Amino acid sequence: ELARYDMDNYVNGIINYGPTRIAIDEDGNAWVERYVGNAPLVKIIADISKCIDKNNNSIIETSNSTKMLPLKDDECLVQMPKLQDYALTYYGLAIDNNRYIWLGNYDYQKFIKIDPVTMKKVADVDIKSFTYNAAVDIDGNLWTSNLFDGTISKIDTTTNKLLWKKTIKDSTGKTLRPWDIYIDGNDIYFSISDDFTGINNYYYLAMKVDSDGNLLQIYRTPGKLNLGRSLTVDKSGFLWVANPSTVVDTDKASSVDKFNVNTGELKCSAATNLTSYKNVVPYVAYTDQQGNIWAINGLGDAARAFGDAVKINPDTCEIISSTPVGKYPIPYSYHLF
Repeated sequence: ELARYDMDNYVNGIINYGPTRIAIDEDGNAWVERYVGNAPLVKIIADISKCIDKNNNSIIETSNSTKMLPLKDDECLVQMPKLQDYALTYYGLAIDNNRYIWLGNYDYQKFIKIDPVTMKKVADVDIKSFTYNAAVDIDGNLWTSNLFDGTISKIDTTTNKLLWKKTIKDSTGKTLRPWDIYIDGNDIYFSISDDFTGINNYYYLAMKVDSDGNLLQIYRTPGKLNLGRSLTVDKSGFLWVANPSTVVDTDKASSVDKFNVNTGELKCSAATNLTSYKNVVPYVAYTDQQGNIWAINGLGDAARAFGDAVKINPDTCEIISSTPVGKYPIPYSYHLF
């Protein structure tokens, strides 16, 4: 661990807490969306020479692995101005091809476009669905997953117009409720999850759609509960999906599952919540620059107090190593990159 940053802020009328989405820009800066607040966006500056000397003492003071400074005092953290006077819920974060930041406003069912320099709003787009996550395709369009009504949306980030919104269904007419989204070149993937209404999925894990949102492929892990959370594509073009479960046994353990993107064939599974792996219940799957897959713990309960992040060999699905991310009740690494 290099550093741990404070994301709560209660200063000068700004009220925010709970980091929920993270995006990295071309310069390596991290943009963090907090899920409750009136100024939800924070920038973590990657290059310390570009950090801001807030107290004018000619020394850049920032958090590290042993000391976490308050957000207002950390000179590598930049807080956006207030978007409104009252707290709202925000789900969904992406950076478009012109470096603008897009925030999903869950309560008002819209995406807000933010200038990366001023960190102020320049536009918003109504999608009339509860936002959940977002990603930008190679043409610069913003795709959104709208979990609760089972729709996906596509937004032109240049004109700031909603191009379309549609519901995706399987061959039986069942609505496939999107959770996370990952775009790999021309391929658009959504994880599929339950919708928290009691009408649970537990059958499909992920889906692939074309540029018009037409269903191309469904992915599932036979013989297991299927709860699609985060997903990623490795350097060889295989799809990996975080599949969390609260059942700790060899048949129904949480896993990160690897698929052939074209056929839907399950290639192998990395079982991550067996006792030997310290009960990692994966809510985040991510590919690093070396091509390894990471699964990050997302269950914040006492039974899994030692939730590690595990590093997975992309060829064999074997666990390479694990890294502690903390003990119950913090951190609760539920959310998405």
